Amino acid sequence: MISLQNIIPNIEQRLPPLVAGETHCFVVQSSIWADFFIEHISMQQSTLVLGTADTVERMQRYTSDLLSNKNLHLAEWKHSRWLRPSSLLRSIAQAAAGSKVIVFNVNYRELSAVEQALCNRTFLLRLKNWASANGKLLIFTLQAEIDNPDLREFLNTSARAFGSLHMIYQGQPNWRWLLQYWFRGYTINRWNWELEEQRLPNGGITFEFVNHDNFASDTRRLGEKAPRFICDAGVDEGEFLPSEWQKIVYETDLRDELPQGSDALVILGISSRDKLLQVAERVFQLRKYFGPYLRIIVRERDESLRLQDERILISSGANLVLPSELGTRRVIGVAETTVGFKFTHTLPDNFADIKTSQIMDDVRGYLAPGMFLDKVLTLEKKAERQALDSVLIRAEPGTGLTAHTLVRRFSSRRPGDIISVLQGQVYLYLYGCRESDVSNVLYMNFGIPSDNLFKNEVRIVKHGQIIDARDGLVEDEHAAPSPVLDIQYSSRGESSVTRKVVEKTAPGVRKADFL
Repeated sequence: MISLQNIIPNIEQRLPPLVAGETHCFVVQSSIWADFFIEHISMQQSTLVLGTADTVERMQRYTSDLLSNKNLHLAEWKHSRWLRPSSLLRSIAQAAAGSKVIVFNVNYRELSAVEQALCNRTFLLRLKNWASANGKLLIFTLQAEIDNPDLREFLNTSARAFGSLHMIYQGQPNWRWLLQYWFRGYTINRWNWELEEQRLPNGGITFEFVNHDNFASDTRRLGEKAPRFICDAGVDEGEFLPSEWQKIVYETDLRDELPQGSDALVILGISSRDKLLQVAERVFQLRKYFGPYLRIIVRERDESLRLQDERILISSGANLVLPSELGTRRVIGVAETTVGFKFTHTLPDNFADIKTSQIMDDVRGYLAPGMFLDKVLTLEKKAERQALDSVLIRAEPGTGLTAHTLVRRFSSRRPGDIISVLQGQVYLYLYGCRESDVSNVLYMNFGIPSDNLFKNEVRIVKHGQIIDARDGLVEDEHAAPSPVLDIQYSSRGESSVTRKVVEKTAPGVRKADFL
C-alpha cells in the first residue's frame, strides 16, 4: 500500500492509498513530476521503473539521489524485431519478480515500439488482470501535453482500464493537479488542486498546496461593516432597501469599488434560465479577481432553476443561490448572515472549462440506438461530476402496448430525458432524476401511470452500474445493430410535429470523451 498523503504536505483532502492489484494513470506535463512521484513511491515499497534508454539515462544523470535508494530499480525497454504481447507480458513479469510496484514511464510525445504496444487497450486489460492476480501495483506516468490529440484518443478508449486518472500540468501561476476520477466500487471521487513548486536546499523539488488565505492577507476584512451591493436585476424598481445597501447596475465594475481579498457582500439577480451563462460568467469573474472571501449570492427572480443550474452557479463561485419564493426582506436577512463565509471550492483556469463540464445539451425524446448510447455516456458523466442522480430503465411494454407505441407517446419535457429501443426492449434514460421521482417523471412524459406502462422493468440508479450497462449495450449493438424507428412523433399538449427518421443501419458508436 502506497500513501499519497506523504507526497504533498498539509493536504486538506484525504487521498485514498494506492493498493496492490490496482492500476493508476498519471498524465504529467514535465519529467519533474514523474521523478517526484517515483521518489516518494520508492521510499515506501520496492519499485521497478521501466522506460526507454533516454528515460533511464536522464534519471541516472539528474536524479542521482534516487539511485542510492535500495528499493528502486531501473530497467530500459529492449525488444526483438517481432514484438508479441505474450512475450512482452512475460518480460515484465520476470523483471518485476522482486518488486511490489511497477512504474511505466511512457513518453507520449514520441512513443517507442514497446510503448505503443503497452498503450493498447487490449494489452492494458490483460496487464491489469495479471497485476490483480499477482498483487502488483501498476502506475503509468504518461509524459505529454494534456491537449495532445493522440493522448486524448488513447484515454477516450482506455481510461476505464485505470482505477484513477490524474492530470498534472503547469497552470497560471502554479501547477494544477486534476484528479479526473478515482473509482472506489461504484463511487467516484474527484479533486482539483493548485500546487506551488518549492526548491529544497539540496537542489531537489517539492510541492505544497497553495494557501489562498495569503491572497487576502494584504487587506483588512470588515465583517459586519463590509460594503453591501445589490444589482438592479436582484430587486424590483422602487423597492425599499436598508441604508447600508447600495443598489448598482449590473455592468458596474466592482474592481473600482473594492480591493482584492475583500469580504464585501454582492447579490446578483437571475430572471430566467436564458440568463444562466451570463450570470455564471459574471460570478466567475468576481470570484477569480476578489478571491475566496467575497460573498456572492444569486437570487432567482421570475422562475426557479433546476438543481443542476444552481450547481453551475456554485461551481462558478457563488456562495448561495436563493429561491424565487423568498421576498426581498428575507433575501437580505439571509445574505447578512453570511459574515465570515469563505468559498472553499477550486475554480478552473477559465470559464470555458465550467461550460464544458457542467452545461448539458438540450437533448430529449427519441434517439436512434447509436446516438442514444452516446448521449447516455455523455450525460451520465456530467451527472457524476455534478453529483446528480440519474436512472436508466430497461422495460418490456405493458399489455396492449408496443415499443413503437411507447416511443410515439413519449413527450419529454425535461432536457436529458431520452428513449430508444435496443435489442427489442425499451430503454429510457432520465438525467438528474432521483429514484423516488421516477414514477412522477414517467407520468409527466407518457401521460399514463407508470404501473400501466410496463409489464416488467429494471431500474439502474448507480453511476458505475449505468456506465457498465451502457458498455454492454454497445457490444450488443456492434454484434447485432438494432433498427432505427421510422415514426410519426406527436407531442401531447403542443402542436403536432413530425420527426421522420430514415431507416438505416445503426451508426457506429462514437468514442466517448474521458472527461
